Amino acid sequence: MSPRNVFQSAMGKQAIGVFGTNFYSRMDTFACVMCYPMKPFVGTRSMNYLRFREMPAGVNTIVMIMCYTGYNQEDSLMLSQSAVDRGFMRAVSYRCYAAEEKWEGKKPVDEFGRPQELRTLGIKNGDYSKLDADGLAEPATRILGDDVLIGRTSVLPPDMIRDDVGPKKFDRKDSSVLCRTAESGIVDQVMVSLNKDGYKFTKVRLRTLKIPEVGDKFASRHGQKGTLGIMYRQEDLPFTHFGITPDIVLQPCLQGYLKHLEAVPFCDLNNSSSRVVVILAVVGVFVVVVALVVAGGSRMVAE
Repeated sequence: MSPRNVFQSAMGKQAIGVFGTNFYSRMDTFACVMCYPMKPFVGTRSMNYLRFREMPAGVNTIVMIMCYTGYNQEDSLMLSQSAVDRGFMRAVSYRCYAAEEKWEGKKPVDEFGRPQELRTLGIKNGDYSKLDADGLAEPATRILGDDVLIGRTSVLPPDMIRDDVGPKKFDRKDSSVLCRTAESGIVDQVMVSLNKDGYKFTKVRLRTLKIPEVGDKFASRHGQKGTLGIMYRQEDLPFTHFGITPDIVLQPCLQGYLKHLEAVPFCDLNNSSSRVVVILAVVGVFVVVVALVVAGGSRMVAE
């Protein structure tokens, strides 16, 4: 077995696509869905049984194989910034934050609600203004890092209740759930229900738009993986004599790249170098790569 097939077997399970038709009603801990998935031009028989054509995991794009400015050395590649602005390789990630109430008999131990500063100890350093009266963030609310998504307070032990000279009397402590510091997004959905013990629990789903950026990983169905090194606008990219500009620019690495293409059964490398070699590959689990390799300057001038 070719090592490229082994690489693809591992990377194919990491591909972003549509993992299920009911993804909008699911409250998974983390999920990622591609915005504009496309059905592959070429495929295998097993795709018919896996419903891969109905729920694909990748996009069809035009890839040029050449050395250009040096930002696609080794296992890196370049993307068209204009294509990214049009929605190329764009995805949406969903992350759920969960919490539940607890009761001891008829006394609440953990209870949802907006914490009150006059009676709550240990207020967190976050923004509580985005909470509703029930202690939950409303849908369509923009959330930034360290903002409070779920307001919750816990009862203090009797020995920790403080009676100060002033009007303050702390009888509860803050146990709210905050958004991760490095994340932001929009509240997509809020679910409130009862668990098996009859206590109220909630899940708040945060939606974040993922746009390709430097460092993201892309791969073909044949194990040709690479990380994004730089993005150029369409007017700064090379073009063919037909005026076609690529969405992705790969580095040829000549000997190494052609050696890797031995895993592609439909690519005949014994053709004359003066012919146009059409290489079908896939970036992002199946991207159809159309690379026009025209050797001989005289032919180009004649055309």
